[in-house]
Amino acid sequence: MPKLATLLLLLGLAAAVPALGQTPDIPEAPRPPPAAEKETPPPTEAPSNPGTTAPALTAAPPEATNTQAPAAAAPKPEAAAKPARAGGRLAVNPEGNTGLLRVAAAESVAPKLIRLSFALQWFTAGSVFGPDDGATRVGAILGISGSPTDYLELWLNVRANSTANDLTTPTLLQSQGDLSIGVKGFYPVAKIASVGVDAQATLLSGIGGTSFDLSSTELRLRALLTSDLMKATEKIPVRAHLNAGITFDNSNQLLGDGQRLTNAERFALGVGDFHRFGLWLGVEVPLAYVTPYIEYVAEVPLGYRATPGVVISGQPLRPAQTTPTFTDALALPAITRVMPQRLTPGIRVTAIPKLTLDLAVEVGLTPDIATGVVAVPPYNVWLFASYPLDPFNEVQAKGPVGPPIAVPVIIPEAVAPAPSTGKLTGLVKDQSTNKAVEGAVIAFDRSPPVATAASGRFESLPIEPGPLSITVKKDGYEPGSTKLDLAAGDAPEIEVALVPSIKEGMIKGRVVDDKDKPVPNAPVELSGASTKAVTTNESGAFEIKVPAGKYTVAVEDPQYLKKSKDVDLAGGATYSVELMVRKRPKESVVEVKGDRILVKKAVHFVTGEARLAPDASALLDAVVDVMVANKSIKVRIEGHTDNVGAEDANLNLSKARAEAVANYLAEQGIDKGRLSSEGYGPNRPIAPNLTRVGREQNRRVEFIIVEQ
Repeated sequence: MPKLATLLLLLGLAAAVPALGQTPDIPEAPRPPPAAEKETPPPTEAPSNPGTTAPALTAAPPEATNTQAPAAAAPKPEAAAKPARAGGRLAVNPEGNTGLLRVAAAESVAPKLIRLSFALQWFTAGSVFGPDDGATRVGAILGISGSPTDYLELWLNVRANSTANDLTTPTLLQSQGDLSIGVKGFYPVAKIASVGVDAQATLLSGIGGTSFDLSSTELRLRALLTSDLMKATEKIPVRAHLNAGITFDNSNQLLGDGQRLTNAERFALGVGDFHRFGLWLGVEVPLAYVTPYIEYVAEVPLGYRATPGVVISGQPLRPAQTTPTFTDALALPAITRVMPQRLTPGIRVTAIPKLTLDLAVEVGLTPDIATGVVAVPPYNVWLFASYPLDPFNEVQAKGPVGPPIAVPVIIPEAVAPAPSTGKLTGLVKDQSTNKAVEGAVIAFDRSPPVATAASGRFESLPIEPGPLSITVKKDGYEPGSTKLDLAAGDAPEIEVALVPSIKEGMIKGRVVDDKDKPVPNAPVELSGASTKAVTTNESGAFEIKVPAGKYTVAVEDPQYLKKSKDVDLAGGATYSVELMVRKRPKESVVEVKGDRILVKKAVHFVTGEARLAPDASALLDAVVDVMVANKSIKVRIEGHTDNVGAEDANLNLSKARAEAVANYLAEQGIDKGRLSSEGYGPNRPIAPNLTRVGREQNRRVEFIIVEQ
């Protein structure tokens, strides 16, 4: 099998070289005729299918009916997809997947286009698997890929590696004939972004065998994301790619019962013990003739366990793993030191038509080696090339080619009928704000009505000519109307400014104290869509007439604790509100201190329940006073209990009590958006639960300021 794979690889290269030479270059766009030829208009080419060579029928203009001139030669069909933009060119990686070196792009070349690719990799280094060992690898990949249809890409490649190391037996080990088959689907989701998925299965040839060992098949599944900023503006020539996925590595199935390999032998034959989760990142800068790029690849071995007690400091472990021992004789370092990581700068040359050449150097970032984890050499040099073929169009283009024949054709001059109708276009806007009005209905006296778009613009259906009456209506605005004389074939544009209709409403209220007695001469302030201030009469009542909108009604009498209420007033409606205020205590029981509202007394509840005790209202009204005075703060109410009773029951009780306090504050006019609640049960004591006094201190409600 290894010899057969090598032979197939060489035969594929031999077959590709003649094909590359026969494929024509992408033709340049046809140049315009010289200025002298512009005096006599050339015949117009009839539409034809690109790539056909049959004679083309051309039509001469009426004034050239009795003359005959040869048509301009049609440009040769393009054999490959044009570059996606002025700078850069989409190309495949060594696998055959469109992208960079190992990173895949969520995009592809043009459909029905075939790409051949050939890659070489090489490195030589010492002290890789042991002190002063000599490790050298030379590998090659031959691939073919294409897109049979939009948003789908397929590829197939065969690879061969020859690895020499002083620690292996024999010194030279070859891994040949591994076959990979891949598929990728993708779709653009935005102007600059596309997403996709790809899957690749790799069939490994058996060690010392002549056929594939299907039980060792490697499967890789990835999600793809590509962002191309050049599609938004060519001033930013950047294309970025992100891949994430998992590789199911079954290569250890190649080993027979009891068969063991050293780390150097595992590297040479590509044998690993762990599936891997991978992250692939790549950024490229497509310029006119070259595309520099850089990519980072990290793979985390799944199920890997480091040897307990291994401490790595000072000199790395790699030189310490010097002898070709087996798995049970090696310490396994931390996963961060053995997980495969590569940083790859590269450059893609696109100056030669269609041919793409890449030179990249993978820099290994993995300091140590662990048995069963894929080893990463210190560096790896890649050189690969890709070339497009368009066999479907090129086969047709190889037939006999002759000059197109110009056939005079008399084309009668078309006389357009005189228009019999007209139409109306225009813009509707708000007179006060000058902003476009969406959804305004424009009615005509003899044509179906139309509505304005988000831009405020409209266009009527065809209308018979004559005097035309127009009416414009929109909820919240006074109707507008106009008249004009519409002529056949005309499309006049009008602009209508609608006047907002102001519908006032009434807010009626009453201010009482905690004994339900009226509070006369109390100042009432209204803020929101409009601002007004009034005072209550002898019965504690007040009335405020304002336009429709959202308001806050607040009582701020120095003798009483502040109280407020939010009101959503509809146009023409009457809203009634009653505000109960308490006398301000001589000594303050609530104050803002640091990140909390400090309550100097305990908030009492009915024993064992979440219902507020009768005396709690007066204390919580003082909290309302602080929050009305400080309109920007938001508060989290926290409930706490002692440790008497079941912990779950105490936790639920603390949550219910905190929520009861938040509900009371909301009922007193505090916006619910400023309040949140949480209970912690006995888990956050502030005093020992060993005494009655300590337990009383732990049964508490706290007000934490989360935003000021």
